[in-house]
Amino acid sequence: DQDQDVADALFKIANIFNDWGKDNEAQQYYQQSLKLYKRLLGEDNINVASCKQKLGVIYWNRKDIDRSLESFLDALRVCEQEDEDDVASVLISIYRGLGDCYYNKGEYDRALKNFSKCVRCQKMELGDNCIEMAAPCDFIGLIYQKKEKYDQAMGFHSKALSIKEKQFGEGSKECASSDFHIANVLLALCKYEECIARLNNHLETYYEGSNNSEEVAEIYRLLGIAQSKLGLYEASVSSLNKSLNIRKMLFG
Repeated sequence: DQDQDVADALFKIANIFNDWGKDNEAQQYYQQSLKLYKRLLGEDNINVASCKQKLGVIYWNRKDIDRSLESFLDALRVCEQEDEDDVASVLISIYRGLGDCYYNKGEYDRALKNFSKCVRCQKMELGDNCIEMAAPCDFIGLIYQKKEKYDQAMGFHSKALSIKEKQFGEGSKECASSDFHIANVLLALCKYEECIARLNNHLETYYEGSNNSEEVAEIYRLLGIAQSKLGLYEASVSSLNKSLNIRKMLFG
């Protein structure tokens, strides 16, 4: 247990358990490899940062946000002492994890800063249209919505949608969330006709034959709001009733 090959093997075993979704086993092996890396290489080594980043993801999956944030910050501290090009792949995951944690805690400025760094690193490392960029772009869009900066929000949601369409095809289920976010922005921008058209197309494309989900209820709620803004009151009442009935069925 004084050999780095052993630490490397422990880390690889942890990655396998992680890929299988077995968090408990993965955590056990990550912690063993972390302990050995620290003993052999010291606290400030990229292998130590990689272990802490992986543990941060496991804590995030368990909704232990404070512990997850601590692990990501520890990993970042180590990476900041290295040349950025040498740790780019680890930094991408760290910035994404920090963005998730800060967003969950309602610290949107910090979340925006880290999601933006994540996107910048992804562009440099993986290219401008890599699928990994879609999620942080959507989160940046959501933060701009909260800040009522709707033009910026539209830009990032549109970027996320474009990436997903290129990767999975137009109308694929992976595109639904970004398309819905765009409809939300159109509503906030008072572009009611565009919003109604997109929401109707959204229902037809992603939820045809499925009327019993919370997502569908929310679509009908937004549709009703947009219709009322145009004075389409009968259509608005119909949409809002559909939303209400679905929620009654789902939640009582």
